[in-house]
Amino acid sequence: MLIKHKLILNTALLIVALVAMLGLFYNTQSNLEKLTYAKSLVLQQKVDMLTLRRNEKDFLARLDLSYETKFNETMTSLLEDQSLLESMMNEFSIETNSLKELMVYFKEYQTSFTSVVTASETLGLTPETGLQGQLRRAVHNIESELSALNQDALLVTMLQLRRHEKDFMLRQDPKYIASFNQTLDRLESNVQTASLPEDKVSLLVSLAEQYSQSFNQYADGKKALGLNSQEGKLLAMRESIHRTETALDSLESQLNAVIQAKASFAMMITTILCGVIIVLGVFVAWIINRTISSALNTIQTTMRDIQTTHNLRLRVDLPAKDEIGFVAASINEMLVDFSRVIANADQTVKNMNTTTIELSKNAARTSDDAQKQRAETDMVAVSVTEMVGTVEDISRNMEMAASKALSTQENAREGQLKVRLSHWSYTPAFGTIRRFC
Repeated sequence: MLIKHKLILNTALLIVALVAMLGLFYNTQSNLEKLTYAKSLVLQQKVDMLTLRRNEKDFLARLDLSYETKFNETMTSLLEDQSLLESMMNEFSIETNSLKELMVYFKEYQTSFTSVVTASETLGLTPETGLQGQLRRAVHNIESELSALNQDALLVTMLQLRRHEKDFMLRQDPKYIASFNQTLDRLESNVQTASLPEDKVSLLVSLAEQYSQSFNQYADGKKALGLNSQEGKLLAMRESIHRTETALDSLESQLNAVIQAKASFAMMITTILCGVIIVLGVFVAWIINRTISSALNTIQTTMRDIQTTHNLRLRVDLPAKDEIGFVAASINEMLVDFSRVIANADQTVKNMNTTTIELSKNAARTSDDAQKQRAETDMVAVSVTEMVGTVEDISRNMEMAASKALSTQENAREGQLKVRLSHWSYTPAFGTIRRFC
């Protein structure tokens, strides 16, 4: 495999490992975000629970049905959050028993609160409604009759009854019920012993019975509702909300444990993956480095042996599988070429030696011939010198002949001129002679 391919493979492996690590990180981050959101839903349920408690207390303090509406709206939102939380817990295979218990407790709390509201409506949310209104009308009826009859003693007893009634309403103490009934018995006894018409006595006794019945119904309703938070329906509601708080704390602890476990697992997987990536990268780099170093050492050793032994028949023993192998093959080919060139050069030197010897012999012969030629040349030079002297004499004779030839030529020209002149002078005479002839 080529080194380039090894490096590409190493890079590809690192990229794949990093992508896997990045995918794991995003998956873990997404899961942790979902679990954190689930935890925030639990915290939101705590907030909703406190809102429910506030609506509960506001209703008990003000007896306003608008708080029941707010209570139910908050409960609906809370149950929706629980359904969403259940689906998220199922997604992560988290045990949902605690959540289901919490849902049951919240529904019990809602049922208890609804029962308290119903009981409160029965008792009367205002002095004019429910048993409280009935009680108020009954006492007003008997007070009106007593006032009309001008029975101050009976009115005093009646006011004592009202005091016991108000004490019971304010303090929620059962002893005021007994005090009320004792005072009512005394009122009925006083009515029967009073000097009143018989029909008025019967009316007052009947009104007293209605008042007693209304008060006792109100007292029984109060007992059923709960004279304090440790009795009746108030106790049931209190116990249900306390169970809800405990279940919420348990659910929060469960989610915290799951989140911590998921975070620890993600950290462990990330650490392992990082370790694997590092080990893999180092291992591949070590293999590549070992391959390159071994090949280079082989080339270096072979070249050093060639330098030491001057033996060009040595070759680099390295398979041509990568770039360094190709370099080794090129070196071997270069050594073959060097051997061939050196062999050719050696043969050329031998040929040159033979040629040089022959040239030396030829040079010796040439030297002898040159000596002979030099002697002959000297003789030729002497002959040439003599010939030059002769040539100079001939040249002078020729110059003299030339001068004479020129002189002769001039004389010939003069004679020719004279002939022409004579011809011109005799031509008319010849003409005359022709005419005479």
